[in-house]
Formats: sequence, C-alpha cells, structure tokens
Amino acid sequence: MVQAKQGKVEAHVPMMGKNGKFEFKRGPNNPVDTDLLVLDEVSMIDVSLFAKLLSALRSKTRLILVGDTHQLPAVGPGNVLRDCIASKLIPTTELTIIKRQDAGLIIRNCHAIKNGEDIVVDNEGSADFFFMQERAEADIVNTIKDLVKTRLPVKFNVDPVRDIQVLSPLREKTPLSCKNMNPVLQALMNPNPALKESRFRVGDKVIQLKNDYIRDIINGDIG
Repeated sequence: MVQAKQGKVEAHVPMMGKNGKFEFKRGPNNPVDTDLLVLDEVSMIDVSLFAKLLSALRSKTRLILVGDTHQLPAVGPGNVLRDCIASKLIPTTELTIIKRQDAGLIIRNCHAIKNGEDIVVDNEGSADFFFMQERAEADIVNTIKDLVKTRLPVKFNVDPVRDIQVLSPLREKTPLSCKNMNPVLQALMNPNPALKESRFRVGDKVIQLKNDYIRDIINGDIG
C-alpha cells in the first residue's frame, strides 16, 4: 500500500522516483514491482500523473483507487476518478453511510450540501461548525479578525497562528480575497511597524504554491 504523507497525493511522487531533472525514474522499462497498489486521494491526481503511474505498473499489478469525487479536482488537467467511475468499465463501490460516532456538523453538513438539503446550524452547541451572517464586506473582515484574534483562541484554547487557517475562494479584486486578507491578518497577528514596506516578516505563516521535488517541498505545504 502506498500511503500519502499529510494526505497529499503529490507525496507519492518521490516514491515513484522523480529525479532532479523532473523525470520519473519508474516507467515501462523500470516498473514498480508490486502485486497490489492502493492509491488514495485519487480525486487530486491529474491525467498526466495518472498516465505516468499506469506506465510504471506491471501487467499483473492490481490497482485499487480510493477517493471522493465530490472533493476539488486536480489542479492539473482532467478528473481521473470521476471519469473512471463514469466509464463503468471498472468495478466500483460507493460508501454513503457515516460510520463515525463522533462525526460533527462539518461532515453532516457536507453531506447535506451534496444532497441539496439545508445545513444544520448550532453556534452554541457545535464544536466544529459555525455560521455567521454579515452583509457588508467591511463587517465580514472585522468578524474574521475578531474570530482569529480572540473568539476562537479563547473558546478552543488554541494558538491563532499555528492552529487557525483562514480560507478564501478568491485570489484578488475584493476585500475578502487572499491578496487583501493576507496583509490584514499579518498586521493583526504579526505586527511590525518597522517593516511596513516588507512583504514577508519573520514569524509569518506561508504556503508553498509550487512543487519543488529537489527540496522535497510540495504545493500546499505550510510553514
């Protein structure tokens, strides 16, 4: 079984032998010698990487694909898992029942959204899902700042820098975009008036945006 490090499909790549020239060492002439390969998080694999994987397997190797088609697809081209299931050329099994007894509102509401049902909101009793409604963008920004700096750290006894992550679906052109919220949160959580003109400061939380196989740094790594 090949298991992803930190849930990232890209972490499989070094196991396939990607070298410093960004070429796979494993392939038709040097296949992976295994009888069974279980590949997890397949929804994140693009067509190119999947093709390279298949070319590196022996004809006798059994391949089991595991993933969730309702998750975000790969950054690269294609939607491998969805297309494999839709082809009806391979046996498939879909798990639809939540078995975890401690499943919180996040999981329940994910299924509700997928099924077109209303979400469950319990801001007082829930430990993992909260819904707060604001209309003005400035009010939303202020609510985020209050949650990150004070309310969430106090309620859950967590470190706001290490344990809290703010996600935005927008890159720029709005006060709620990553481009705008990054400096807002930087000024809030890592202030340094002497470095106003500097983009980065010691102690900032950063995220890697590109794979760097030579340094073993993967797109999405946070530090």
